[in-house]
Parts: sequence; C-alpha cells; structure tokens
Amino acid sequence: MDTVVWIVIAAAVVALVVIAVLAVLLSRRRRERRHAEAEHLRQQAAGHQPGLTQAELEARRREAGAEAARREAEQAEAQATEARRGADHARARQEDLVREADRLDPAVDHRADDYRPRTPEGHRHAAETPAVETPVDGTGPAGSRPATASDPGSDPGTGGRHRGNGDTPR
Repeated sequence: MDTVVWIVIAAAVVALVVIAVLAVLLSRRRRERRHAEAEHLRQQAAGHQPGLTQAELEARRREAGAEAARREAEQAEAQATEARRGADHARARQEDLVREADRLDPAVDHRADDYRPRTPEGHRHAAETPAVETPVDGTGPAGSRPATASDPGSDPGTGGRHRGNGDTPR
C-alpha cells in the first residue's frame, strides 16, 4: 500500500508541475499579446500627432482672435460710453439753456406742475416723450383730436405750456 500512496503523490506532484508550467506559459502569452496591443495603440497615437498639432495650432489661433475681439469690444464699449456721456452733457447744456429761456420768457409758465422744457424745435427730449401710437393720417394720438387755436389755453405748437396772447398765468 505504501507504493500506491507514493504513486498517487508522485502523480499529484507531476500534475501540479504541469499545471504550473501551463499557467506560466499562458501568462507569458497573454503578456506578449498585451504588449503587442499596447505597441499597436502607441503607433496609432503617433499617427494622430500631426492632426493633434494642427488642432492645437488652430485652437491657439482662435483663442488669440477671440482675445483680440474682446479687446476691440471693450474699446468700442468705452468709446460708446464716452460718446453717451458727451451726448448727455450736450443735452444737459441745451436743457439748461432752454430752461433759462423759459424762465425769462413771460409767455411760458415754467412753474406749472406739467412744465417740461422744450428743445428749440418744439419737441421734448426722446427720454421724456411718452410712447403714444400716432395714426398714419397724422391726426394725432389714437382717440384724440389735434389741438386748435380755438382751444382755450392751448397752443398747438407748445402743447398748452405757453400762455396765450395776453392771457393771465394759470
């Protein structure tokens, strides 16, 4: 019986050695296959290098263009702001002159609650003009009639802010 045990032990050892050798061989083969696959991927990546370089150059070119456009837009915004300030200053000077003229003019009631200075052309400033629909036929705002010289206290050119000829102030 001793011999049978030794034969079984020897067969088990041989089987373990064969399994170990097969495992090592399969592991090497798998490692070689993975190495070959990695090399193939590296070659593909190297093939993409020219396109990548071109894409990076294009991205840098566009970034530089965007930065130049931002600087140009900031400069244009600063110029527009300066122009707006100049226009506002000119409008304020004009309004001061008109108010002074209205203060001196005895035909203008510059102390009335509804007093608004008018430009020399007789129009209110755009910021003060109410948004009213005007019919195409020029009759005036929708639902109203044009002012006439016969309306008491009204002067069609001034919207009723001027006193009539010799009328007493309101």
